[in-house]
Amino acid sequence: MRGLIPALLLAALPVAADEGPGAALYLRGTGAEARLMGGKLRVPATRFPCAGCHGQDARGSREGATIFPAIDWPGLTAPDRPGGAYDRAGFLHAVTDGVAPDGRELDPAMPRYVADEAVLGALIAFLQGIGAAQQRGITPGALRVSAAPGTPAQVGLEAAAKAFNARGGAFGRRIEIVTQGDMAFDADELAELLEPRLAQLDMPEIADLPAESRRAYLHGLMLGEALIACGRRLTRACLETTLPKLDPARLPREGMPP
Repeated sequence: MRGLIPALLLAALPVAADEGPGAALYLRGTGAEARLMGGKLRVPATRFPCAGCHGQDARGSREGATIFPAIDWPGLTAPDRPGGAYDRAGFLHAVTDGVAPDGRELDPAMPRYVADEAVLGALIAFLQGIGAAQQRGITPGALRVSAAPGTPAQVGLEAAAKAFNARGGAFGRRIEIVTQGDMAFDADELAELLEPRLAQLDMPEIADLPAESRRAYLHGLMLGEALIACGRRLTRACLETTLPKLDPARLPREGMPP
């Protein structure tokens, strides 16, 4: 069946000592039974852990022409979700009975799981935790990045954020540079993701911007392009995947200060 090989590989991974029942069920299928073919086939869920199809970060995956949807909690509970938004009861109904919020039967290839209510509750908590981590520093109106005050990184990122926001931002979001609190990335994380792409690029002359801040400025412009590429359902995982693929030579020229 689809997803069986990656599922078996995931199930073979060692269990972390601090792994709770929700993570164990999602990542390895432990603590539940999987039922297929209308309940005629019953096997340990270790053969069909959720992560085998939906990905370890719950952001979905693809196998050939088959697309396995994301099941991160922010996406599942979004009011504009096609097929209806999930709540706790609706999610449990889908997992155990294979019924979507709009009453539609889910793909019969997806197992229906049988587990204790406490284990299923822990699964929801695990997905909520993944969702919280993916949304850290991301609000409906902003993407927040931190930089130490007074550093070249802060100067460059502030200039890039100003340029991006002056163009109207993207999907209702601006880039905000903060010095504390929740943030999606800090300046060092951005540099680690992007420097391989910038290593061979000649730094442009940017008026009123110190030379040591120019790399951070380009980091900020590339972050804006990634925000656009990821769209409305922005997550840290999407940014981490998109940023290293961007071509810095194709950054918007209108974003450059005169």
